[in-house]
Amino acid sequence: MTATLVPSRLERATFFERFGGIYENAPWVAEAVWHEAQTGALDDPEALATAMAAAVDVAPHERKLALIRAHPDLAGRAAEAGALTAAS
Repeated sequence: MTATLVPSRLERATFFERFGGIYENAPWVAEAVWHEAQTGALDDPEALATAMAAAVDVAPHERKLALIRAHPDLAGRAAEAGALTAAS
């Protein structure tokens, strides 16, 4: 990560601006790792990715379903309509 993207060095708003969209339509994932990120434990990109994936893994079943349901047709109508983000 570049110095400007080191999670432990970012203000809260900047952290969410930079990492809140990693899990599209689910900013709660970044919120779940915010405090750990401030310790420096997630300054490595792999550690950040692992922590975010773990946040999804331990989320309540309904929250996981909501994450999946937010993307019901990634290869379907949304793709055909050009409605997907570049990250999708």
